[in-house]
Amino acid sequence: MAEQALKLLATLDPPPDAVILMRDADKLSRRREGFEQARHAQPWRFPVVVGVAHTKRECWILAGYEPRDDAERALLERERKELGFDPRSCAEQLTASEDGAKRDAKRVLRALTGGDQQREEACMKEPPLAVLKQRGAATGLMNYLDEIEARLVPLFGQVAKR
Repeated sequence: MAEQALKLLATLDPPPDAVILMRDADKLSRRREGFEQARHAQPWRFPVVVGVAHTKRECWILAGYEPRDDAERALLERERKELGFDPRSCAEQLTASEDGAKRDAKRVLRALTGGDQQREEACMKEPPLAVLKQRGAATGLMNYLDEIEARLVPLFGQVAKR
């Protein structure tokens, strides 16, 4: 399906500047492989970025969660105790597929953010990239951010040395 989407996008005039193929793994380890096959099926006229969240995109958001006050610190501590691990740095352990289960990434994210979309967005915007990469290494977030850095950032010009 991804290859068909890329073929369709390749017919556009002008073609897109870039394409991002992103999906939750949902315990299917071959999702990334399918996207990689599509990316390498032919030389596309645009960069193709692949992002596969293990197991859910919510795990990526949890990687950037930083408590803002005592109430949020208490919420995080409660989740840590209930889960037996820090959901920010070990989100790959949130593998429940049953909605609302103890190890359900969606449940944990709701518990920490109250379901507030702006709070979720802040989890991806505010932390340093190094924190997101470190905490998100096992969830695919680090790979995705590396792909963006390698394939998309150059489209915007020279990157300052870090």
